[in-house]
Parts: sequence; structure tokens; C-alpha cells
Amino acid sequence: MKQIKLELILLSTLVFGVGQGLIGSRSLDSAIASMQSLGQQLQVEKDQNQLSISFAKSFSEGLAAVEIDGKWGYIDRNGTITIAPQFDYAGHFEVEGLATAASQGRYGYIDKKGSWAIAPIFDLGDRFNDGLAMVIVNGKYGFINTKGEFIIPIKFKRADRFSEGLAAASLNGQKWGYLDKKGKWAIPPQFEKAQRFQEGRGLIKINGKYGYIDVQGNETISPQFEKALPFSERLALVSKGNRYGYIDKNGNLSIPLKFQSAQSFGEGKAQILVRGKWGYIDTGGNEAIAPQFLLAHEFEENLASVTKEGERWGYIDLQGNEAISPKFEYATPFSEGLAAVQLIGGDWAYVNRLGKILTIGGISE
Repeated sequence: MKQIKLELILLSTLVFGVGQGLIGSRSLDSAIASMQSLGQQLQVEKDQNQLSISFAKSFSEGLAAVEIDGKWGYIDRNGTITIAPQFDYAGHFEVEGLATAASQGRYGYIDKKGSWAIAPIFDLGDRFNDGLAMVIVNGKYGFINTKGEFIIPIKFKRADRFSEGLAAASLNGQKWGYLDKKGKWAIPPQFEKAQRFQEGRGLIKINGKYGYIDVQGNETISPQFEKALPFSERLALVSKGNRYGYIDKNGNLSIPLKFQSAQSFGEGKAQILVRGKWGYIDTGGNEAIAPQFLLAHEFEENLASVTKEGERWGYIDLQGNEAISPKFEYATPFSEGLAAVQLIGGDWAYVNRLGKILTIGGISE
């Protein structure tokens, strides 16, 4: 009844405004959108305790994107829906206070109230980084600022997000270089492939091999690796002959090429695959947690989600001790004290460091 009354009031206001010539077409669209959003929010408030989450993303800036009944919205750390499910896609909020969202096949950016801060006019929109976001229009890439203004024109065949003041880009999809934040070539196109800078090094590909350059474009580690990842905690994962190891910033092999597979370092630990099982090593290459897991994720906030053969997903601490018992169909890394998990039965929720489940409405156990 409350929802119907409010909608009638809003509808009367709209009719009066149009009749008196007080509301223009754009204002009318905005008012109608506001009415629809309010109706959605009231319905959510009414049914909140009966809703379930069909997919959940990690928390960022105090909010997490969740999918409910085929639409995306946001909840806070108390499990309260703060932005009603209404989007076809919803990304993470960044420090700029904006998140990528999509409606009717078009991407834009919303604020923490769920309002469009940048209208959905893009074919695709990436998250903001270094104050700029990469967007795609008609198959071409460019960059906008937080006001939605084009800082770097839509003209690139391929591009990556900004990191450490530079963005990898290619005009023709063949040669890659790095742009500065004004759209000028800081490092001219010359590479087969280029990836974002991390810890002062950019990952580049020449003649089918990967190497690294500094922010001036000088080659610091010659292209020689079959596979490679950006630096993390002063070490980079590389491979030769289907064996993985780690190099330092001088290109010296810090941890031998001896693993079947491996991942980058985080919180002093990296996942390594030995004889079909995943474990962890420290930055010195020493075994920190013996290989025993079917799958293992990176450590975040001193916890990592893992699963063993025939078991569900749970969490371990930095010493390899069980921190949260294996009881989930799937478990993701922690962020802001909570981790998105899939419960038995398929619904998604969040778990805190004590193993308590947070869903819509609050802690459920």
C-alpha cells in the first residue's frame, strides 16, 4: 500500500508538471527513472528477507555487487541492500566513488546512491584507475575522466587500463606502446604486446618472447621467456620449457624454474603446483605450505581459500592451519573483512573471518 500511494503521488506530480509546462523532456525522463527506482527500492525493502543472491562479487569501498533475480544491485557490510537490483551488470566501486554498470546493453558509471554519474552510452566500460577509465565505442578504445569527459579520444584498436601513469595501447592492433595521461606516446609503439606497469616495470613481448622495460622504455630484462606475469613483491613469475620460476628486477633467477605451474606473490606467499597438487612458497623459494590442495587461491588479508580432493572449499591461514572449515561449494579471496562464497544449494553469501555467514538482512549463523 505504501508503494502504491507513493507512486500515485509521483505520477500526479508528473502529470501536473507536464500540464503546467514545468518539466522538460529530459527532466521528465529523469523523474520517471526516479519513480521506477523508488518503486524498485520499496519492493526490495518489503521483500528483503525473502531474497537470495544468485552471484556475489567482493566488497570494495564498503559495497559489494550482487545478482538477485537476474539483476545486479549492491549490499553493504550489514547485508542491507543499498542500491536496488536494476542493472544488467555491476562492477566494483573504486576510490573515485564510481562503479561500472550496464543497462539495456550500454555501459556507464553510477555513484553510491545508484544514480548515473556518467550516462550509459558506451559499448563497454572498464573500472577507473589513476583517475581515468578505458571505454569502448564502436570497437575503438579511449579514456574518460570521472566527469565523463573524453581525455584520450576513441581511436585505438586495443588498450589496457592506466597503471603508474601509463597505459598500454595500440592504434592498429599490431604494434603496442604506452600512453601518458594526456594521450601522448610516452613510449612509442614497437612491441608485439604490452601489459600494464607494476612496480616500475612493464611487461612486453618481442619476437614471441616476454621481457621487461622501465618507465622510460629502456629494456631492463631482455625478452626470453615463453610466459611471464607483471612484478609483484619484487618478483615476477616466468616460464621456460613449461617450467615456472621467479626472477628479480635485474633478471636474475631468484627461484628456479622447477614448478609445473605457479602464480604471483601476495602477502609473502605464492601458489605453486608440484606433482598435481597446489601449495605455497615464500619469497625465498622455501616451501611454506606443503602441496596438498586440488585448487588454491592467493592470500588476501592473511587468509586463502583452498579445496582438497573430495572436499568443499574452506580457508587456511599463513601457516597452513585451517581457519574456516571446508563447507562451501566455492570460496573467493577476502576483501574488507568478508569473502564471497557459494553455499551448498547454489546461493551465494559472504563469510567473515570467524566463519559466520552474512546474507541479505545480516548474519544468518
